[in-house]
Amino acid sequence: MEKDKLDEMYNETFKDYCLRGISQISDNAKKTEKAIIDSKSPEYAYYFATNIPNANLSALEKIIIESKNPEFAYRFALNVPGANIKELEKIVIESKSPEYAYRFAVNIDDSSKIALENVIIESKNPEFAYYFAKNIDNASINLLKQIIYNSNDKEWIIKFENDEKIKKIETRNQLLNMYSVKKYIELLDDEDVKKYIKLTKEDNEMKRKIR
Repeated sequence: MEKDKLDEMYNETFKDYCLRGISQISDNAKKTEKAIIDSKSPEYAYYFATNIPNANLSALEKIIIESKNPEFAYRFALNVPGANIKELEKIVIESKSPEYAYRFAVNIDDSSKIALENVIIESKNPEFAYYFAKNIDNASINLLKQIIYNSNDKEWIIKFENDEKIKKIETRNQLLNMYSVKKYIELLDDEDVKKYIKLTKEDNEMKRKIR
């Protein structure tokens, strides 16, 4: 079906639904849904799924997944209850789009933050490295910072350096690292730990002699 005809059918169906306030999907809407499914358009599949009650969500989601379109995979995951988050996330990751990797990470609960962060890191995109560092808990600040500085993009370097939230995150990380080092030193001073280290060394020496 031609795109203009699909536009016309979609608009008529949606107007009809709004004016009548019907609770069940109309025959005309069913025809439009079939046309959309046949067209395999991720855009129309998404808008139909989010605007028409009782739409065939599984069939419409299948169109999104098969299209491999990161924008509508993200939108479907965000706005359609019961969406297959992992399959839609996979599309975003495989697309290697830093924009939709960031959007997915920041807006979708239970998203795979590490895998999405890797998309940002591999893209070397300073804009989304900055936003990821700022807005995603436990982001790899140092790696993202390196991407921003290596880009030589003054806009994002200045934003990163002057961002108060990022300054607080870096200060917190430094304090946590200092605390970890302190605890490690304290642990090494513990008598039981010293005994364990000594026994482990003696055991390793014994094994080497046996060999």
